Amino acid sequence: MGQPALTTLSLLTDGSKASHSPSCGMREHEDVYWRLAKLTASRRAVGSVKKFYGGHITVNDLSALWRTDPATLRDVVLDRKGLEKALAKGCPPLERVRFLTLLNRAPEALEEGFTLLNGSPDRTELLLILAQAFQRLYRWYDAAQLQEEALQRATTRAQEAYVRHHIGRRLFDEARYRDAAAEFQWAADLYRVSGEHQLAEQSRQAMQRSRHVLANDPHGNRTVPPGPFTAPLDALSSGAVKGA
Repeated sequence: MGQPALTTLSLLTDGSKASHSPSCGMREHEDVYWRLAKLTASRRAVGSVKKFYGGHITVNDLSALWRTDPATLRDVVLDRKGLEKALAKGCPPLERVRFLTLLNRAPEALEEGFTLLNGSPDRTELLLILAQAFQRLYRWYDAAQLQEEALQRATTRAQEAYVRHHIGRRLFDEARYRDAAAEFQWAADLYRVSGEHQLAEQSRQAMQRSRHVLANDPHGNRTVPPGPFTAPLDALSSGAVKGA
């Protein structure tokens, strides 16, 4: 039995339609999800209406729930109660993993996310969300592994740029500002040649922020506390570790 079609409709600030794309194949499904994510990242998408498998409809005002802090390049929750309400009412599995991560419930996010990973039509996006969960636990190596897999799955320059921007944010979080600046520069160049000028500017600004911080910390060193969740990656992926 084939997978039912997925439809994504993105709404711009003027109420016009940005895209209306049916998809059945796994890679096509991921491409639809990436287009929605890039619109949100560029702050052009005020909301989205998504028809998921099984006909479930959700309406999210993503920009009202969280944003990326331009100074730390970390995601900052703006409406904690809104995220908790979305979890309580039920939301699509991938968004649930994202919201758990944003709420600093990383062990739960990792447990549920790895359960979804095999066979997920949103595998690339899920890999990047799980990497963010690892980042919140200061597990840089595990985060890097997942981002590398996501990078290998990129099939267009714009998709590669999207992943490299995520990698840059992780490197910035590690205080590897020189490496972060290089990744953001790479992402900006890929976005530019793909015609994604707004996203290219976003990556360029992140590159400038990395260089600014590096100028004040030339060694790129920062002391961070050890992560509280130290189960090995293979234990997580096998389902042996339960969330807190």
